[in-house]
Amino acid sequence: NVGTQSNLTLSLTGLTANADVELLNSSGTVITTAAATGTTSESITSLLSTGTYYARVYQSSGDTNYSLSLNATPVDNAGNNTATARAVGTLTATQSFSDWVGSVDTNDYYSFNVGIQSNLTLSLTGLTANADVQLLNGSGGVITTSAKSGTTSESIASLLNTGTYFVRVYRSSGDTNYSLSLNATPIDNAGNTTATARAVGTLTATQSFSNWVGSLDTNDYYS
Repeated sequence: NVGTQSNLTLSLTGLTANADVELLNSSGTVITTAAATGTTSESITSLLSTGTYYARVYQSSGDTNYSLSLNATPVDNAGNNTATARAVGTLTATQSFSDWVGSVDTNDYYSFNVGIQSNLTLSLTGLTANADVQLLNGSGGVITTSAKSGTTSESIASLLNTGTYFVRVYRSSGDTNYSLSLNATPIDNAGNTTATARAVGTLTATQSFSNWVGSLDTNDYYS
């Protein structure tokens, strides 16, 4: 079985007669075949999605012992440090990502921007082993960490100013898929109705205000 999208490497070695090998999907359909001549070793590389697969080793001619080696390395869709972090962009709605951390990929980094002061909510779910999560500032310094035991889901809530931030998902023990959800809700410094309008007071000089309107906050009122 392959638990997450992975690069498969398969080798068939130690041949003293001709044997070949096939990679099959869960229905038994051939994905690819390695059929070199004579006692030449066989090899297959393939990108596999989550699921069940079969390797079929079969005689071409003669009798032979063989050694079969299988390895699946998860595809890393997020970088392993801040310099190679997966760029999420400016958070304007909930964004979700699925990936994997484990012994061969201990860290996943994501970068995102906040365009206006916002409340961040972050969740890390779907764990089958222990993984934790950190929120980092634009310099890579840790703002806060969620590190619960076992397969308990992780969560972070934080008030963020305008700027760039990173999320680090990291292995604590074992190998696990995960789902990461990020949402930034802008702080509303002006009311949404005349009754809750932001009170400016009597205008005796120029006054300036910065705020935000969009799908989550369609109106700002000032009185």
